[in-house]
Amino acid sequence: MVEYEIINKLYQLEGDMIELETRIDNASESIKQLECLKACCVDYQNEFCDCKYDRSQKVEELLNIIGQDTLIRGYTNMIDELLVGKEYLSAYSEADMALADIEHEISRQRLIISECTVEKSKLSGKITYWERELTNMQGN
Repeated sequence: MVEYEIINKLYQLEGDMIELETRIDNASESIKQLECLKACCVDYQNEFCDCKYDRSQKVEELLNIIGQDTLIRGYTNMIDELLVGKEYLSAYSEADMALADIEHEISRQRLIISECTVEKSKLSGKITYWERELTNMQGN
């Protein structure tokens, strides 16, 4: 190879290195955003559970009222559906699925970072090789 070809090769490799660093930065930023979203989902699930607990406590309080059996039975049947029924389970499992999707994407972004890091290491070795070749060529 002649000198200008080596210089062009080095420019190309350095450009590839910058591209990999950009990909790593983007993946890292995505992970930060996903971690924040994950925390929000966990908070949502916790609030959901807290509301369920509060409603359960209110049902317990109502059961202690004397003389309102018919009203209380109707109310507790309705609240039981909210507390353990299909809609509750569906909403809770939707949050679980969202968390699983977030975790999957975080893993995917981490894999991108890992792959880019390996590729950066390879590029670094190539850059070192071609810099040495250029130095040897210029020394002759």
